[in-house]
Amino acid sequence: MSIGCIPQKDLGFSFDMTPVQTEYAQMQAVEQEYFNPITNGLVEYDEAIDEALKKLDEAGIDCFLEEYQKQFNAFYESKNK
Repeated sequence: MSIGCIPQKDLGFSFDMTPVQTEYAQMQAVEQEYFNPITNGLVEYDEAIDEALKKLDEAGIDCFLEEYQKQFNAFYESKNK
């Protein structure tokens, strides 16, 4: 390791998507239907972003992020014992 380098905190972490596979599938559908048109310039950002974010919320992004954080915390704690 080089002097002054900070080790990567997530090195070796692998997210198990099984508990949130439904939410992930729903978020992918929202990405295709709402975010891709924004990203590709087919709809105006200011006109479409609120609805896109609402749909992402309805798809379960909070549940997905909570599970990710839970798994990462468990990984990080076990790594630092």
